[in-house]
Amino acid sequence: MKIRPAKGPTLAGRRRLPRLPYLVLAHHTDVQAGRTIGLRLLNWEQRFCTRCSGQWLGVLACVAAMVVYPVAIALPIWCGVLILSPAPALLDWITQTWKIRESRTWLRLLTGFILGTGVGFQVIAAVKLDWLRFGIGIGVFCGYMAVIYLLLKARPASSSYMVDLVEEITQALDSRRSS
Repeated sequence: MKIRPAKGPTLAGRRRLPRLPYLVLAHHTDVQAGRTIGLRLLNWEQRFCTRCSGQWLGVLACVAAMVVYPVAIALPIWCGVLILSPAPALLDWITQTWKIRESRTWLRLLTGFILGTGVGFQVIAAVKLDWLRFGIGIGVFCGYMAVIYLLLKARPASSSYMVDLVEEITQALDSRRSS
């Protein structure tokens, strides 16, 4: 599916600035449109980040399963899901960020779904006011953020698309100010 150019000022005279909804929902540049899933309804078109879409599907599936089958899950299993569910998405994302390989759409969707099940467990803990499980989830989240920080500090991203996008927008705004 071809993406229509956004309306608005161009980036340093070359490309149009991305629309805000596109950045929020897809957060990929036009060059990386392959990392998104497109949805078209009549004259409306929007792209969504594949991994985030999978994550939302995982959250919805997990919460729906808990509503339909309200079973008590043992704390060790709960912790295992919370600890292991982000690992595939992290591995897929970091190898893609370091340009070791380019991920595929189905893999981004799958790893997002697995991550979403962990987030779904966290949502369930919050709704049930189970502060022990919720606290464990926050601890796991902080642990993963620390791992991401250390990985990116050891080997920075080759070229972050968001850094490139911010630089292009800054250049476009600077050129508009000088004219």
